[in-house]
Amino acid sequence: MEFTSQVSVFEDNLWSYHLPVPTAVALHFKEITSDNRVICHLNDQLKIHAAILPKGNDQYYLMCSKALRKELAAEAGDSVHIRMEADNSKYGMELPEELEEAFYADPEGNDFFHALTPGKQRSLIHLVAKLKSGNKRIEKAVIILEHLRKLNGKLDFKQLNQDFKDAQRW
Repeated sequence: MEFTSQVSVFEDNLWSYHLPVPTAVALHFKEITSDNRVICHLNDQLKIHAAILPKGNDQYYLMCSKALRKELAAEAGDSVHIRMEADNSKYGMELPEELEEAFYADPEGNDFFHALTPGKQRSLIHLVAKLKSGNKRIEKAVIILEHLRKLNGKLDFKQLNQDFKDAQRW
């Protein structure tokens, strides 16, 4: 499905910048996906994995982060052409090769990772995927799985950030 949206701003929400999604489009994807995850091609230049979120009153939107706006060179009021398809991937985003390799190297960490909620899994995948260096992605993937083993599968983001800092000191 394709449509054009405008970068908009919520005045009363933490996630202020967003892209409104037409109700008919949102309801279509709500019927064919279990978790409203979609792949969006924005202005035919950028592909992202996202979730269609409800605003209330049959209104829906996609979050539009500062980084995304920068990549699109778009600000509030600018039009964005969106081509949308269902995201049938296992994690709702692409899994970095380095994290997949870490799963094979650490079966216990792999089990702990896969016991987390899909949202927490995506958060951890994002922490690895956002890095440009393959070596840094490997380091971060190993630290994440060590963290999960150390806490018996629990995820403590504050402690995980400390684990990242401690690893940099070596």
